[in-house]
Amino acid sequence: MKIGLLLTTVLVLTSVGPVICAAAIYGNNISWLILPPSTQATMDDFQNVRLYVSYVGYNVSDPEKELWVFFDVSNPYNISISITNITMQCYCHEHGIYVGEAEGKVLPLQIPQNETRRLNMMLTFTEEGKSDVIGHNSGGGSMYLDLKDVVVTIQGVEVQFSGDVTEVGPISLS
Repeated sequence: MKIGLLLTTVLVLTSVGPVICAAAIYGNNISWLILPPSTQATMDDFQNVRLYVSYVGYNVSDPEKELWVFFDVSNPYNISISITNITMQCYCHEHGIYVGEAEGKVLPLQIPQNETRRLNMMLTFTEEGKSDVIGHNSGGGSMYLDLKDVVVTIQGVEVQFSGDVTEVGPISLS
């Protein structure tokens, strides 16, 4: 009988004890156990401050197959971030033709706090996109791209941007 009472007391203390200690430490705000104030402040930063992304240039490795596009990504946060995946749909700005999908290469891209790193994107052309690119190439003109359906994974969180980024370029194909 005494062993049963002792085991019950130990079980209650090990189950309820941490909750009582947490209540004593965090006062009336037990939610801070799950989301402490410092983490909440970091989340607020992510929601209110955006990465700054600027188009830097391109490299045409094969005008009938693929195109490399480069962006500088600046990290405005007080923590390092990691981009582990990024994809986007690319359209010819002039004709509205879907030319292919671009995906990030040389990932993960680690960007220390308040620094800038280069993001390399490889655009692989569709058959219709290849025809459009060859048309621009034979005309000796430049091409601009509209980027849509951008999906990026930062810090393990996947985010989809519904807005369009228009007129990335000029990309000279001659």
